[in-house]
Amino acid sequence: MAACLPDLSASPPLWEAFDGGWFRARYRPVLSPSEAQESDEALQAAWQREPTRSPNRYFDEVWYLRRYPNVRREVGKDRIFESGFQHYREVGYQRCAPHWLFSEADYWGRNPDLVPLQLAKEGWRNGYDHFLKLGDFQERSGHAFFSPQIFLQDCLKHGVTIDLEQGLFTQFLAWPSQEEAGGKAGAELSQRRTSWYFNPQWYLERYPEVAQLIAEGRYHSPLHHYLTNETPAAFDPDPDFSEKWYLETFPDVQEAIFQGAFRNGFAHFLQAGVREGRPPCPAVDLQAFIQQPSFPVRLARSGLADAFALWVREREEGDVPATRVEISPAAAQALAVRQAEVLMPTVARSPLVFRDWFPSHGARPALSVIVLSQGDYLSTVASLAALKEQDLRNVQVIVASAGNRAEKEVLAATTRGVTLVYPPVGGVHSPLGLIKAGTEQALSDNLVLLQAGYRFFPDALAPIFRALERGESGGGRVLGPDLQVLEAGASLWRDGHITPRNRETLPEEELTLPGTVDLFCQGVMFAPKARLSQALERAGQMWAGEYPFPLLSAALAESGQALSYVADGVVQAMVLPPENLPAEASEAIRAYFPLFLSRQPLQPAARDSSPPTGAHHPHVRKRRSMLILCEQLPQSLKGGSSRKLLRRLRLLQADGWAVEVAGLNPVTGQGLAKALDFPGNVRLYDGIGSVQDFLQSRKDVSLVWFCGTAAVERAAPALQALGLEARCVLETENLKGQGLQAMEDYLRRRVGLQDDRARLAVETRAELHNAWLCQAVVCSDREQTTLLQQLGYDAFQLEDVPPETEVSPAQPVGWEARDGLLFALPVHEAGDAGHDALNWFCLEVLPHLQKVLGREVPVYIGSYRNPTVALEDYGRFGAITGLQGTALPEELLKRCRVVIAPGRVVSAQVGELVEAASAGVPIVTTPQLAQRMGWEAERECKIGSQDEGADFARKILALYQDEREWQALSAGARRWARDRKASQTVTRQLETVLATVMEQKPSPRQALAVTPAPAERAFAPAPLRLGKKQPSAPAESQALAAELPGEQEGEIEEEVEIIPPRRLGVSLAEGWQNGRAAGKKKPS
Repeated sequence: MAACLPDLSASPPLWEAFDGGWFRARYRPVLSPSEAQESDEALQAAWQREPTRSPNRYFDEVWYLRRYPNVRREVGKDRIFESGFQHYREVGYQRCAPHWLFSEADYWGRNPDLVPLQLAKEGWRNGYDHFLKLGDFQERSGHAFFSPQIFLQDCLKHGVTIDLEQGLFTQFLAWPSQEEAGGKAGAELSQRRTSWYFNPQWYLERYPEVAQLIAEGRYHSPLHHYLTNETPAAFDPDPDFSEKWYLETFPDVQEAIFQGAFRNGFAHFLQAGVREGRPPCPAVDLQAFIQQPSFPVRLARSGLADAFALWVREREEGDVPATRVEISPAAAQALAVRQAEVLMPTVARSPLVFRDWFPSHGARPALSVIVLSQGDYLSTVASLAALKEQDLRNVQVIVASAGNRAEKEVLAATTRGVTLVYPPVGGVHSPLGLIKAGTEQALSDNLVLLQAGYRFFPDALAPIFRALERGESGGGRVLGPDLQVLEAGASLWRDGHITPRNRETLPEEELTLPGTVDLFCQGVMFAPKARLSQALERAGQMWAGEYPFPLLSAALAESGQALSYVADGVVQAMVLPPENLPAEASEAIRAYFPLFLSRQPLQPAARDSSPPTGAHHPHVRKRRSMLILCEQLPQSLKGGSSRKLLRRLRLLQADGWAVEVAGLNPVTGQGLAKALDFPGNVRLYDGIGSVQDFLQSRKDVSLVWFCGTAAVERAAPALQALGLEARCVLETENLKGQGLQAMEDYLRRRVGLQDDRARLAVETRAELHNAWLCQAVVCSDREQTTLLQQLGYDAFQLEDVPPETEVSPAQPVGWEARDGLLFALPVHEAGDAGHDALNWFCLEVLPHLQKVLGREVPVYIGSYRNPTVALEDYGRFGAITGLQGTALPEELLKRCRVVIAPGRVVSAQVGELVEAASAGVPIVTTPQLAQRMGWEAERECKIGSQDEGADFARKILALYQDEREWQALSAGARRWARDRKASQTVTRQLETVLATVMEQKPSPRQALAVTPAPAERAFAPAPLRLGKKQPSAPAESQALAAELPGEQEGEIEEEVEIIPPRRLGVSLAEGWQNGRAAGKKKPS
């Protein structure tokens, strides 16, 4: 295939050629009989004289002009272009979409292995050229509504013949009346399904008038009608989405459509709504679907983009019942046993092979799983079969059985690579002795105990392994045969009574939250080998009945380390356990652990009352408890601000705080990832619903910590209504890395030649109008802390602690082995500070670098990038990788040579830069961001101008080309991180904040007057987010707010843009007109 590439790329693009056969079929209703009989050459000549029709199936003239109205204004006689096709052929091919079923940006986004710069060097005209000649045959996709795999499967399902000599996209676009090679009519192809987002057969049944329009030749297919009709909100694409209901339910979507942001409600749903967890119609509970334990693995295996597509596919293929089927526990138990019986012939023919799960050359496995059997081979094989489906490698599997000869023979015949441990002839293992025998055969330091007859859910072993890597011991969630929660750990009372945590004793949502518990009674447990061995010695030969886990839990917990409940470590029991299980375990614990019981709380008076949990548990009430309230739960993949908060949690726990973290809004589809980010004993709430009800339920917490002004804004009414006794702290930085919005807006105006400190003060006070509810305000940098102190707030600085794993005396990878630049600022929203920095770097800095280093100098996007922000177009500026997704920053820090942070309007310290400094990678940044980080030039970083791209490029080149300078700054960055860690700066700052708030000690401060100051330097204007113009400052603040310089009435005449602008998702700052009037050049 590689040998064909030069010939393919050198030939003219297929979208440029005139197709007489397709043209004749497409316009047959409007061609005269004589015209329809003309040759292809004659038709082409007529089309060239009056090019108002599409020349081929790959370009839609009518749709193109409707899609780009600025182009339409310049098309016609005596205008710049004769047709939309001429515009596309000459200039539009660079970034415009030529067809309703292909998007250049989508093609790059869906195929990250394709690099635009590399394809251009190979001779391809654009991505569409590559797709039609090669990508179509490779089953690539350039649009959400066309999946070649789904199209092919539907054709085969309905017996529609496919021509292997043509691409699938090409065949689908054949006009219904056109005869393709082999005599197959295009009508059979045009009505086949091409994605899970659109059902063509249902569409024709729902809207019969569409079939008539297709028969008349006005539309190619049902999909063509749906994507191009002039009333897009009047049609539903699928029975699982209701356009009318969606728009009525979400008025904000109607406003966005009116503003032109989306074509219809379904477009909003696919781009944003499905990620936000919005339901597509009343009959589809997408949230419940996403929260199914097996959802993450099913979505990953499907290769589909989102939950809605998976829902539609599983519903149509019969994998998901339309309604929930209730089943009795007895029936579910019988079904589970029957499933295990049916499994036996399969494993007899194809044994379960575990040998390849860990190396056979002597290396120790990462994990040892011990299956504890009582001799029932059916249960043991069922547990092993589920274990085989776990997506883990380097795992040792042991079966420790008290069992019989028959079971041993069955396991020998149905498994390979399993270590079998049986008692000697004539001997017998006690339950705890069975665990000890298996532990002695374990080769790993991390052990998992699984009772036979319990089956792991898909991917349930991974979170348990992660907990073991953190040194934790504990257990998972146990479901019954009917999928009801049997146990999520248990509470132990001073009298030895055990209360299982299940649906009868706790709200169901609490059972899905990680935390710490007193005991585990059944199913699965885990512990480091050393701790488990000590616990087994303590337990000795204690009588434990059939279920030894309660005694083993007590022996582990007696040492003082809490037991972690891993909610995502789910196992399902084949049969229901005996009802007297807690009673048997209570007898044993009372007999063997009297001292341990003396430290337990007294049991509530009513035996059937719910066990105290969370902040209401007696243990927790004795500790200081903190509730951290964010807009959404932090996730490590979403940038340095989230990781900073996660690192701070460990400082709080080390200081004795019991911590809960709550997200005001849920994060969809990331249940496993969310839990793994946090320490095991931090309780999480993913979306809290009513703020007042939630805070009422947490009324016993000592302190509420708000992350970002938006969080306290939403909680303020509830705080005032409830009158909580808890102290409150407001941290101005949110999890998107933004500090005060007033500070960011001030920085944008300053870049645009307006340095008005008085206006900053006015806007800051307006933004913090709810700060009076808090006893302290926390900022990440000195500038904002000083500003708030000047305005009379009790403000403190709290910086980011360098990550533990990065600060080490080992030298990082050297200068010579590294290459490329790492862009380290996250992009959370279109037009935010990170987006502005990337835009400025690509336009103003990168061209200067490429003059010296060439266009092939790699630029890595290693920070978080919101998938809804279109960055793919920046790939045209050079060899920029990572635009389509988020790479692992630690991997990129190992290979990049220089970290760049060209932030001009960043309003908080950047966690990614703290991580880069800890890794010893030299950093080039701007004066504004260096000041915010507290860095000095040539000591911790290099500082380049934020208004002169050439100067910033020179600073990068100095590090990139000079090993001596690179080594000096690398050492300086690491020294800075190491010194901060050794001096415990952040720990002391945190202790000061908490001591002041909890003891109500006001911090010393001196209020200073704030006076307007003129701009000292000229900067290039910074992009601002699109938005309505804000009203002027209130009358009472006019004494502080000076009139903006140079503001004039009137409007600037709109410039006609023939090519869509390169500044994606951003616009120019207010005051830009004045800067241009003063002689400043507009950036290209």
